[in-house]
Amino acid sequence: MHVTRAVKIESQNGSEKLRALLAHHGQPFPHRLAAGFPHVVKRILSVWQTPDKARTYFKLLLTKEQDGSQGFPFDVYQEIFVLGAFYDKQHPALRDRGDIWAGFSI
Repeated sequence: MHVTRAVKIESQNGSEKLRALLAHHGQPFPHRLAAGFPHVVKRILSVWQTPDKARTYFKLLLTKEQDGSQGFPFDVYQEIFVLGAFYDKQHPALRDRGDIWAGFSI
């Protein structure tokens, strides 16, 4: 059954993959992020299975304006923050390696 689900998720686009992944864990889907920044969703999914890269990418999204952009709207920023916090909960080993947000919970 898990193999079938994995195959189904692989055949979906970025937003559908993320929606399936989050729904499996009872997490809300970041609608505004997916609608306004599909390239960010695609990148998140590309690093999702590599915790060091994923955590680095979440931190980059939350702290740095790229290429002269003005950053994310506040509601999208909130969705990224919640998604990053969820990721941290799924990968607790990251918190144990000197992460300044260790022990922080939303």
